[in-house]
Amino acid sequence: MTYQEIQNLMWAAELVQLRARTAVIEHLTGIAATKVRRLVRDMGGRSIPGPMAYTTTWFEKRSERLVHCAVYLRSHTVETSAEGESLAAVFLRGFARYTQTVKMLPVQWQKQQLDVNQAFLATRLSRMGELTRRSCMGCGCRFVEVRDTLARTCQICRNRVSEVPSEERERLL
Repeated sequence: MTYQEIQNLMWAAELVQLRARTAVIEHLTGIAATKVRRLVRDMGGRSIPGPMAYTTTWFEKRSERLVHCAVYLRSHTVETSAEGESLAAVFLRGFARYTQTVKMLPVQWQKQQLDVNQAFLATRLSRMGELTRRSCMGCGCRFVEVRDTLARTCQICRNRVSEVPSEERERLL
């Protein structure tokens, strides 16, 4: 086994512990689905059944999810990939940064935290152009919106959530 294969197995094991879907682990590490399923079984985990939908519907249902999506995508963007660096390493660092950021938010906002599969979906949808980043006309922060939505203000300004101060919004988004 090469060093890269061992490293990919370590990333895959970490993703299994975070309850990532087989397809997510396969995409990020390059390990075949059969080996991923065996790894999940050997680690005593359970894989999440069913295919992963590449749609924005889940994010559109609640505005808090789009706010979390913006926070995650900002965290992921900070962790830019160096030449030759594993997709899994970049993704996991971005997800860890996002998780730490969410812990600083009020409790009611922590309830909508993205899991590893939703974060992966946000990354994919952003790269596909289905989720776009814009500047809010109300507070000036950067927010995420579904591609065909013509919103000029962020979800927080639209919902007028008073629990999150504007300086905190600017720092997070």
